[in-house]
Amino acid sequence: MQKFLISIVLFLILFLLGGKCRAEQIIMIVGETKSLPAAKSAWVENKNIIQIDDLGTSFLLKAKQTGSSEVRLGDRNLHVEVLEVEHDRARNALKPLIQKSINLKMSLENGTTVVSGRLLFAQEWIRLGEVCREARCRFLMKALMNPKIFKEVQQNVGQLLKSHSLPQFPVVQNKALQIHVPKQSVYFSEIDHLISQYGIQAIKDLESVDIAPLVKVQITLVEMKKSMMKKFGIEWPSSYQAQVLPTNTFGLNPVQFSAQFLEQNGIGKILASPNILCRSGKDAEFLAGGEFPIKIINFKIQDIIWKKYGIVLRVKPQADYSGRMSISLETEVSSIDDSRTVDGVPGMFTNRVQSHFDLTESRTIALSGLIKSENGKSAQGLPGMTQLPILGPLFSSQDFKENRTELVIFVHPYIMNPSTEENIQAPEVI
Repeated sequence: MQKFLISIVLFLILFLLGGKCRAEQIIMIVGETKSLPAAKSAWVENKNIIQIDDLGTSFLLKAKQTGSSEVRLGDRNLHVEVLEVEHDRARNALKPLIQKSINLKMSLENGTTVVSGRLLFAQEWIRLGEVCREARCRFLMKALMNPKIFKEVQQNVGQLLKSHSLPQFPVVQNKALQIHVPKQSVYFSEIDHLISQYGIQAIKDLESVDIAPLVKVQITLVEMKKSMMKKFGIEWPSSYQAQVLPTNTFGLNPVQFSAQFLEQNGIGKILASPNILCRSGKDAEFLAGGEFPIKIINFKIQDIIWKKYGIVLRVKPQADYSGRMSISLETEVSSIDDSRTVDGVPGMFTNRVQSHFDLTESRTIALSGLIKSENGKSAQGLPGMTQLPILGPLFSSQDFKENRTELVIFVHPYIMNPSTEENIQAPEVI
């Protein structure tokens, strides 16, 4: 009896294995239809993937979405794999390379072209990616690799993302190579398209932090002699104006704009040169001046508020990793006017201007039109006689001196790479 049961079990196992081995594999692309001969009966394992229409003289198979499904038409067993067109291209493009490799193999898993086995050289993975990029395809890399090879893969992926001006995220190996990208990131589609050609899967992660470009704004306040402006080809208007300077201003790269050059050549004097770091889309503010108190008293509260005066510069940069920037500038120049004091609170002279620039590369913006005038008068003559009314000027001489200077604000924004702290320049347009 025991031998009989064992024989039955073995028969069933062989029957099931044999049925599975006899299953005919059919590969289809999403949206594709295929006509098969009519049969007495039809059965589909997953109707969300494969749809069967009975046309009387034949059956029409329609691929609805990616995945795999078993199909039985009468006595005919079918294993249908439905692929996206990019995975079907990978199946054909990578086949010659996989056949030459002794450690890698290719298969189809739920509508995905998968490369598995063991990766012995990072260069072999790079070659697969290059071929896939040329064929405009995608696949999934599940091959095992040692820590050294995996580190090389991570470094190459970082360089790949950087070369395409995309944010860099670490590669993890969780059965397959993956990169977790914040769900709200505007770069997800670009990253997914790029890395999928190298067998890496982009995963939308709700917990990952979206890293926006970091913008460094270099601000230089310069008091320059009015007569020196025309010498260097920069003629400032009489009214307040903002303009983008050419890259060869003063014969220097704008980033290398220094106080030593200005002062040694007698062009002007640096009043302040702060650097501000801010996240793309956020505000940054610089104040060169001070604050004075204003007392507020009424029947409910007694308080003191502080009013800013001097030079206030507000910058709001919007940038991407390609080096392009959209800069909003708001400049306010104010001074205290003691002649217009009300209840002990002085008045203020205020000039406020808003400007907006779209830059394809890092450039220097000059804010000008703030002219400072200094008037002086000196007199000399005979002691006592110069004080006589009406006749005094006859016994003296007077010299009138006027010194006009231009207060110029240079704003130089550029994008920082958080990992290397180097500035990112936009690629040259060929």
